[in-house]
Amino acid sequence: WLFGGRGVNAAGDETGILNDLWKYDLRTGRWAWMAGSQRLNDAGRASGVAQPNKNFAPSARIEGVTWTDQQGRLWLFGGEGIQPSGLLGTLNDFWVYRPGDSTWTWVDGLRREGAPGRYQGNQPYPGSRRNSAAFTDREGDLWLFGGDGYDANGDFGFLNDLWEYDVSANQWRYLNGSPTVNDNGDTSAPRLPSARAGMFYWTDPGNRFWVFGGFWLDAQ
Repeated sequence: WLFGGRGVNAAGDETGILNDLWKYDLRTGRWAWMAGSQRLNDAGRASGVAQPNKNFAPSARIEGVTWTDQQGRLWLFGGEGIQPSGLLGTLNDFWVYRPGDSTWTWVDGLRREGAPGRYQGNQPYPGSRRNSAAFTDREGDLWLFGGDGYDANGDFGFLNDLWEYDVSANQWRYLNGSPTVNDNGDTSAPRLPSARAGMFYWTDPGNRFWVFGGFWLDAQ
């Protein structure tokens, strides 16, 4: 599966970003266009959260993060994308695509620039960000780490917060890291990576999550 990014549209224009969703069938060796617009800088469509609709779609964007869960659904969070106003901004909107009925659903978050994170209370959620790391664990829950974006105070910078989204409970959990930007981390036990964005990341057979490098702040 492939979603959006900076590229060329159907007319050959290449001065913007995309929100088209594609599937590559390994059996037939062919691509299929599944959803989204053929135009550049599309603002997407949504009338409200938790309303699946074949006519809805996330806005065009770059530098968001994606997951797949055990049901084969595709999840998308944030990135640098087009707001409903048509302007580019750093977002924290959260979407899921269900291949079975070919629908996007806007799960939560804001489709506009600069949403601060909520780290306490009954309904915590990550702030707007881009260039984060993400993985899906054995239970099918979604994990999100760092990036450059907005903290609890609405300040913009590098982040090192760790979040888990419980798919069965439809709930974000804030687990670790700083609620404020540009944290230097901690090299003593228990260790904590410094704030960073654009890192390499992967998981191993032991269900462990690994992070390497990126744009970051060194520990001092």
